[in-house]
Amino acid sequence: QAADMDSEKHESETAKELVNALKSELQRSKELQEEIDIKETRISSLESEIRDMTSTFDREKSDLQRELSMKSQLYENGLTMMHEMQQSHNEVALLPRLPV
Repeated sequence: QAADMDSEKHESETAKELVNALKSELQRSKELQEEIDIKETRISSLESEIRDMTSTFDREKSDLQRELSMKSQLYENGLTMMHEMQQSHNEVALLPRLPV
């Protein structure tokens, strides 16, 4: 009977150890889930920041392309005007001089 009591006591201690181990694992699981939730929130926040930055980048890129296109057109217009002025100057040089 003493052996039975020792066996029951040992089983009871083993059961308590298992319950404590399970409680510890459950607590660790809760902590890990909290970490996961925090990291998922951070990921979501970073994704939002990236979308905003991408949007800003695209908008500024478009603005710069438009500005570059305008400046390129102004440059082309300036070259055309210079060419026309040179032609006019050459044509004037060919005109007979009027006596003063």
